[in-house]
Amino acid sequence: MKTKRLLAATAVVLFASAVISGSLRCETPGGAQASAGGSRNESASWPTYRAERYGFEFRYPPRFMVTKHHDEGAPLKAEARAAFSRDGWTEEEIQEYEHPFKHDIVLVERKLFGNVLPAEVPVGDTFAITVQPHTGRKAKFDIQEFSKPSLQVSIGGRSVTKLPGYPGPYGDSVFCYFLPLSDRLVLEFVAPKFRSGSATREPANRGQPTGYDAVIEQIIATLKSSGSRAQ
Repeated sequence: MKTKRLLAATAVVLFASAVISGSLRCETPGGAQASAGGSRNESASWPTYRAERYGFEFRYPPRFMVTKHHDEGAPLKAEARAAFSRDGWTEEEIQEYEHPFKHDIVLVERKLFGNVLPAEVPVGDTFAITVQPHTGRKAKFDIQEFSKPSLQVSIGGRSVTKLPGYPGPYGDSVFCYFLPLSDRLVLEFVAPKFRSGSATREPANRGQPTGYDAVIEQIIATLKSSGSRAQ
């Protein structure tokens, strides 16, 4: 129970930092099926991102570029690390807790930055789609908490959890999907619903819809195993 409360609280904090504040730095990016807003032929020509660490890849619309979140993590104190170890956390899980943004995959629209080269993307508030791999106990937590049949939808032949919002204080202002790839790897997709400066604004004042749910579903429809996983 203690671990579940800790993971739930951590998820809310990570979401507020990653999706609402949008701190980014850019990185050059590395099975296609029909999806909402895109055809099989269309997505076949899209760029491919390969997550070698986790053994999967996906295609994404060329109007986006792939970036990474700044890793603002800090080492835990010795007492805290010892407490996590006593609670059954592996060293990899502790490191992921210390550096929560390290392996995020973040997609931002090129038009937001004009002709600025990817390496020059500034830090600041940015509308983005974040793909966060969850492993180990985080993946187990996702599967236990978000696998209700009433929340399942089929996208590209995969069973995906589509929540009505994010399970936290910004819930109805974001899109949120969970895609289990195994019992130890779950991908969380989150993105803002509106083009506004604040996710806490009233619906009438939140700006134009982003349409990022359609993009997320296009990405999920093209996702497949890359045949290898770096350890």
